[in-house]
Amino acid sequence: MATVSILVPASDAQFIGRALLSAQHQTLDDIEILVGDDTPNAALEPLVARLGDPRVRYFHHGFQNERRNARALWASANGRYVKWLVGDDLLMPTSVERLVDALRQHPESALAFHGRVLIDADDSVIHTPPLLLKVGERGLVDRELLIKEMVAGLNNFLGELSNVMVDRMHVDEADVFSYRSMELDYLGDVATFLNLSRREPLVAVGGYWSMSRQPAGQVDLEARPDFSAGLYEWEVFVRGEAATGALPASVLAETARRLEQLYAQHAGRFPEIARFLANLPELTSSPAQSLFDGQRFRSDLSYARSAVAERLSSAVRGAPVRREKPGAAALPAEGAKAAAPAVVRRDATATLQHHPIRLVCATRCAQEQFLTDTALGRSLAALRTPTMPELLLFEKNSAGLPTVYNSAIGQAASNPAILVFVHDDVSITDYFWMDRVHDALAQFDVVGLAGNRRRVPQQPAWAFASVTATEFKWDAPAFLSGTVGHGRGFPCENVSYFGPAGVECKLLDGLMLIADSARLLEAGVRFDEQFQFDLYDMDFCRQVELKGLRMGTWPISVVHQSGGKFGTPGWRASYERYLRKYGE
Repeated sequence: MATVSILVPASDAQFIGRALLSAQHQTLDDIEILVGDDTPNAALEPLVARLGDPRVRYFHHGFQNERRNARALWASANGRYVKWLVGDDLLMPTSVERLVDALRQHPESALAFHGRVLIDADDSVIHTPPLLLKVGERGLVDRELLIKEMVAGLNNFLGELSNVMVDRMHVDEADVFSYRSMELDYLGDVATFLNLSRREPLVAVGGYWSMSRQPAGQVDLEARPDFSAGLYEWEVFVRGEAATGALPASVLAETARRLEQLYAQHAGRFPEIARFLANLPELTSSPAQSLFDGQRFRSDLSYARSAVAERLSSAVRGAPVRREKPGAAALPAEGAKAAAPAVVRRDATATLQHHPIRLVCATRCAQEQFLTDTALGRSLAALRTPTMPELLLFEKNSAGLPTVYNSAIGQAASNPAILVFVHDDVSITDYFWMDRVHDALAQFDVVGLAGNRRRVPQQPAWAFASVTATEFKWDAPAFLSGTVGHGRGFPCENVSYFGPAGVECKLLDGLMLIADSARLLEAGVRFDEQFQFDLYDMDFCRQVELKGLRMGTWPISVVHQSGGKFGTPGWRASYERYLRKYGE
């Protein structure tokens, strides 16, 4: 029986392949992946069947109802720990492992969560919420804090279902998606957080370890059939917590003002919201204990829920409507920004031993084909280890490598890692390559597999000392370092031994470059985006040298499919730009 059940409720084929790929490549391998296909015609079944992964189980539900789909998956799960992954979101490779570790360190808690970033249809980060805790830190969030920051502030700072995990030993099915025995249509995640914090505090894990996809373009959010529920369900929480005394009467006036701002933007379009807006003065004029069961509020709530149910039913009968993720929070009032809570109790026992290794790769392939159609993807699939590296993949890429690599450095500012910039036509054939990366960075700031111990004026590439119109002249063997295999697979067709590895160099081959993101950011080192591909590695090494960082080679076994395209018109244009830049 698997330790973790990853539940993937899905109703759209566009991103399901990427979501499942991120679930399959978790560093904790003891998992099962349950896919709930909510399309009426089982449209996702061929996509899931193509995976050929025995850990993946497919269920065609066809409810066209996110909550029912998620509940059906819950009933089929075998794992002690349940990790949701909404079908268009992505998990970083260590997401599951970090959350399981947090719950094992705090076995009394029912839920653990980590941060997430928001991405667009191209997997580009479009928003990074405030960081709750730094990478490596762990903290506890009690119910009092949730009520103060989340309920009173109408601010779901925890995120969506895709960045949480629950321990089913402490969770009843009624605790999920419901509030005070009421099934919610929109804010089921907030209800779940409040319910599970009644037992013990929730565990917060520092860092951003998942990605939540947002609708592309100018989307009319109000057109969603359940949109208004994402507004008035906040009032349900406010009244419920005030009635029990958990939400102090002293903050009700400010909370009522926030609700008024929220409702005022949408009352003209939704009659049910206009009714809630008209009754808001009751929050501060009636006794707190009567707020949840007040006759007028109950009447307004019944009217609103009926209106939403009718819209949802009409959407199912008519054209498909792309709805928000189950339990996703409604947008705050215009101009408001979600903020991290003021106080989280830190767990000083949780520290990160070292930054994770993150492969950074640009490929022309789609993500679904990367593992089968590229040398790097195939080698990673073969080298499955207990601790897998993270993979930051820029699929269907047409941008220059410096642009892609700079993006990875920028993302690492809030999520540090050892960055391994690598071409997709490189096969990693070293079972111990991750250990060697750590060993290498103990000696050098920037590491490559092959390089040159010197640099001469007008040098055209790391291995060549000069170039004419017709010939590239190799530098003397005494200055070269490293070993690289060449061919279409392993064993490779030939091995290029340039010289002893583990020595300091002035220039490195760009097929693989390794550096700690914190070191690059601290020194202000970036790739120059005027060099799309050719000579970007030469220029990068010059920048590293100018910043006073040490470069060197290290023995890591790889096979490179390409020998380089020196001398082409594009290469010569880049060479001329390089010479002009350095006055050579």
